[in-house]
Amino acid sequence: MATQIKSRQTAGPCGFQAIILAGFGTGLYPLTEANNLPKALLPIANKPMIWYVLKWCEEAGFLSVMVICQTQVESCLSSYLRNVYDGHIRVQVYALSGVDDVLGTADVIRKIHDKIKSDFIILSCDLIMNLPPHEILDFHRIHTPTVTFLLYDISKDENFIISKDSDRKMFFGINKSDNSLVFVKSEGEVNEEFIVRMSMLWKYPRIYVTSTLRDSHLYIFKRWVLDLIVQNERISSIQEDLIPLLLKFQYQSLLLKRYNIKELCSRNYGYNLGSDSLDEKPVRVISYLLPDNRYCLRSNTIQAYTDLNRNLSKISAEPRVCTTAKMAQKVIIGADSLVGENTKIDERCNVKKSVIGANCILGKSVTVVNSIIMNNVKIEDSVRLDGCIVCVNSVIGAKSKLKNCCISGGYEVPSETCARNDNLIVFDGI
Repeated sequence: MATQIKSRQTAGPCGFQAIILAGFGTGLYPLTEANNLPKALLPIANKPMIWYVLKWCEEAGFLSVMVICQTQVESCLSSYLRNVYDGHIRVQVYALSGVDDVLGTADVIRKIHDKIKSDFIILSCDLIMNLPPHEILDFHRIHTPTVTFLLYDISKDENFIISKDSDRKMFFGINKSDNSLVFVKSEGEVNEEFIVRMSMLWKYPRIYVTSTLRDSHLYIFKRWVLDLIVQNERISSIQEDLIPLLLKFQYQSLLLKRYNIKELCSRNYGYNLGSDSLDEKPVRVISYLLPDNRYCLRSNTIQAYTDLNRNLSKISAEPRVCTTAKMAQKVIIGADSLVGENTKIDERCNVKKSVIGANCILGKSVTVVNSIIMNNVKIEDSVRLDGCIVCVNSVIGAKSKLKNCCISGGYEVPSETCARNDNLIVFDGI
């Protein structure tokens, strides 16, 4: 089922179609449980997660984007896009059953293949970056690979402090002469040594291997790759099935014949490079490494979500305290904190390194440190929160002391509760 969100005229088309995947977000549980917001609307520095990738698409010049989500979150997501989102882009929401449960990312693309007419970009709704779109889009246009793969180096970003467990370690093999991506292996696939095919070494004798790079889940594909996905239902996941297969196509000639790749390439080959280019390199996977002066992160785990809120709140262009918020006397709001619209904070409250959403109420003598407070939360007198995430419509009873806890949407914490490293979740029917 598709819901079209109309908006005002935007910039000219950029020659690609954009598809944003807004799945359940298993790594963000319990933030994504039923009583809270869907993953795409979880706030980061007081803006919904999907706001950042939509703004990036607008900057790229897209006239419209497709957003794919689960049927159970379509209403909530469409309501935000229709009534709250302040952008100028047309958004088409496609709700599919089974997203993140049974369907993989490639399965999802297969479901809407008839909507994709040109080269296309896949983005995750949890991707946050300040990379100007034209840099990677022009790179793809110039090199015309089968897929351009955005990678970022977590060891070089001095402005963003990221916890070591924010994302799983991956090993990337890159041919330095032309930035071809040769192999990708997870940490679980690697023991004390790599096992590689001789055909790979003959074609790529000098491979640079690194474990500091991360997959941004931004991919720019040639249109013919969609035909490959449609014709091969065993390709379920982009990261786990499609990308490894495309990498093997670069050096295994028998696979090219088995999947009839040259015929697929020529069917949608629109760059007029001649048949010699097809014969020489019918499939090329090229990595685009994020420049050192840019940042790119994914909010796909609790730790990464916390890190992004902390980092983006420091550099946010929004006022530290919204003009409609009401502050009592002797309230301290740290320079690295944000306070949202219509929030009321009573006297002697102390907020440090935290993000407080809209329409919240903080009682007297409340201390909030290293925490994320979503919209419509009530915190009663003399509460101390340290390293907590409090979801929408929750109530924290007076004199409670919580450290490193996640409080699900609508949960009421009894007064004088003391908890550490716990998930406080509403269980329906209990």
